Amino acid sequence: MANSVQKHDCLEHLDASCQCTICGSSNHFVVDDDNGAGSGRVNEACLRCGKTAACYADSAAYLYNEMDGKNYSHYGGISVSKEEVANKLRPGHDCKKYVEPDGTCLLCGKRRYYLAKNADKTRYAVKRDGDDYLISGFTRIGDTDEQDVCKLAVTVVPFIASGKDHGKFIVYDTLPLKRATGSPDCTTLTCEIPHMFCFADPSALDLIGKPVPQYLCRLFASHAVESRIEQRVTEERYKDGKLLPIGFATNTEHGGDIVNYIFAMPMKEIDITSKLPFVVIESFIDEKYGIKRGVVLTFQPYSETELRSLFESCSDQVSKTISDLWLPENEAVYGKLLEIIENYGG
Repeated sequence: MANSVQKHDCLEHLDASCQCTICGSSNHFVVDDDNGAGSGRVNEACLRCGKTAACYADSAAYLYNEMDGKNYSHYGGISVSKEEVANKLRPGHDCKKYVEPDGTCLLCGKRRYYLAKNADKTRYAVKRDGDDYLISGFTRIGDTDEQDVCKLAVTVVPFIASGKDHGKFIVYDTLPLKRATGSPDCTTLTCEIPHMFCFADPSALDLIGKPVPQYLCRLFASHAVESRIEQRVTEERYKDGKLLPIGFATNTEHGGDIVNYIFAMPMKEIDITSKLPFVVIESFIDEKYGIKRGVVLTFQPYSETELRSLFESCSDQVSKTISDLWLPENEAVYGKLLEIIENYGG
């Protein structure tokens, strides 16, 4: 029954034929080589699964169609391939028109995100619309009306995926970073997890007024992971395609102005306890020499109870990135986070 199907993102559950394994809906990404003449044959292809079709431009009658499930066994003509259709579209294409939820362009295969000059100073302004959040515009750091704008960010919650410590949060201590940068508070440990603001593309005017696209959040969550987490000695980047989308959290009860999309990230316990553990590299500008340096921060597993105990004994020991999740306004999304972590078996 339709009512028994829980709310979900079909694109997170597609099989090899572009069918959602939860609700059964079809989710092809169809493009065509129509030249706009209004006549002749038009070839179509799904850039996800590779199925193709062909029809007449003037009547829209199909010669064959591998995507609609109907029988076109009578057709004995030429069938095109996805590559043949895609090759006609690639020259000078706009990646934004063909982007997947992870930010990958289906035409050229590159992960694209266009940033104008000084885009790291620009953020997406977002506002709530019922249960969703819309992009309302752009804001630059330092703007006089910045305090009236909520900005978009992402947070990744790593957790131990299996074993005796299954479900524990994986955090890192920022104390070495404080010492390296000469922070006045360089004696207190602070538990932290990966997070970052979503830099805005001011040319993406088509996003204004629309719900925040998950591919945008996933793109920056992946960036937060890939730019910070690496394995020592081998210098391999930790790349985990299993970022689990949770939902939006806010920090208005702390007087904040951030709308934060939360992802959970499963990790193996051996990844943080082996002789060559994955670590976090936090960068900072050494003002004395004017160069960028990196500080190695090691991972540690903490249960929710342990983190809350640290916070209650000294709130400075747990970052706002973590403690904001415990605000009453985030009860629903935090509950979903804990449920997904507890039931994860991938």
